[in-house]
Amino acid sequence: MRVSTRLTRRALVLAIAATVAHPALAQGDIEARPLANQGFIVTDETGTVLRLRVGADGQVTIPSLPSSLQQDQVVCFHATTGVLGRCAGGAGPVGPTGPTGPAGPSGAPGPTGPIGPAGPVGADGATGAQGPEGPIGATGPAGPTGPTGSIGPTGPTGPTGFTGPTGPSGPAGATGATGQAGPEGPVGPPGVVGPPGPPGEAGPAGATGPVGATGPIGPTGPTGFTGPTGPTGPAGSARYAVRINGTVSTALAQPLHPIGYSGTTNAQLSFVTPNGYVVSLLSDGYVFGSTGVSYDGPNCTGNVFLNSVNYLPGSVASAGAIHNLYYIPRTATTVNNPTRASQYNGATCNNSPTNPMSGDYYVGLPNVTATTGVGLANNTRYTVIVDYVP
Repeated sequence: MRVSTRLTRRALVLAIAATVAHPALAQGDIEARPLANQGFIVTDETGTVLRLRVGADGQVTIPSLPSSLQQDQVVCFHATTGVLGRCAGGAGPVGPTGPTGPAGPSGAPGPTGPIGPAGPVGADGATGAQGPEGPIGATGPAGPTGPTGSIGPTGPTGPTGFTGPTGPSGPAGATGATGQAGPEGPVGPPGVVGPPGPPGEAGPAGATGPVGATGPIGPTGPTGFTGPTGPTGPAGSARYAVRINGTVSTALAQPLHPIGYSGTTNAQLSFVTPNGYVVSLLSDGYVFGSTGVSYDGPNCTGNVFLNSVNYLPGSVASAGAIHNLYYIPRTATTVNNPTRASQYNGATCNNSPTNPMSGDYYVGLPNVTATTGVGLANNTRYTVIVDYVP
């Protein structure tokens, strides 16, 4: 909407005040009532330059203000009515910063921060008055694990583990000489037919001997003479296969043959390589070993010392915080009370361990795949799945 009537300066101020400041009009005021969603504008005599606009939302715009001359007073508005006028208290531009006020009361102690590097020693200041005792702070974090103590006495024997899978068949032995025929023994009760054995020469029936341990199944030979029914042998254990990161362990580039499973705390699966070295994977996916370990080099480097209580010659184990793999040669020599250059206690590396090592240890060398046949990587967690093989 455009109002073309020329207004005096006072009438214009009144019109703006009536439109912007308050809906109640005084007698003689001019009322501008735009249509819905329209504003009220004031232009110059040409009608092309906008001087003032009151939007439909009540916002007032004076486009010439940004380029106008500076004045010596500040304009404020009433927080309730919106009436314009001089600011209360003569508010003006920000003056220079005043002097620093007195220190406020001490706040509650904050948490203890990390210890920074030691700074230079300053001059002694005057002794201040003792302040009030502060509240007891929160308990700090646990300190680092202390150095490894001496090896304690051997603990009691643990429970018997699960029976491992049947090993590969051994070569057939040479045929023994035929013994003299013994007297015929009494006929025993019928037993389950056992697996066919290698063909032998038919001899007279001898006395029934004691039941021997069940041997591995040999290759099927030609059908021999039917012998007497033997006693029922003990039931065999279940066969199983292990997948490491989805691949059957025996199909890895460096095959691992499972030989045992322990379901106790931190369960472990043990494997043997074609090179005759044993390695175990724990339930957390890492190779069996210890994070607290002693080294023959500084800064927790070089070879490690592995105690003879927990490790055997011909085994591969992890050591240190990053689970690097080491192996004990199959012809390892026992070292009694060795001297270490550094020690990792599970949290930090100590280059000056003071407590002596006691007992028998093996020297563990960094794993060499060509020597041990173990192709597992350092500091790597593996996903281990056990499958039943019928």
